[in-house]
Amino acid sequence: MTVEELPKVEMPRISVNDLKAMLDDDEDFILLDLRLDVDVARYRIESPKRQQVSLNSLQDLYTEIPQGKKLVVMDKNGKRAGLGARYLTAKGYDDIIVVSGGINEWIKAGLPTKIAE
Repeated sequence: MTVEELPKVEMPRISVNDLKAMLDDDEDFILLDLRLDVDVARYRIESPKRQQVSLNSLQDLYTEIPQGKKLVVMDKNGKRAGLGARYLTAKGYDDIIVVSGGINEWIKAGLPTKIAE
């Protein structure tokens, strides 16, 4: 599937502070981290809700993401998460939110981050 074939839909967006509130409130969702393994190894949000599937692997691994659950999608800086969300929409996922600014915005806001030692 090419980028041109993806549905032309605008994904709802939330701020990193909204994501933090959702995590604090223990809302039921999957935090889908679309970054590369090397980036995730450097820094990440430490949460049992976080599932990592790099955008590069999404086409092969999307079936490992549970259907019927809210997906909160994030990447490094908020630019590629929308692409991943559009791909998942094409595959039948329907409750998807994109985190504006990605993990970089999370770190910039001073929110809790697991950093490699």
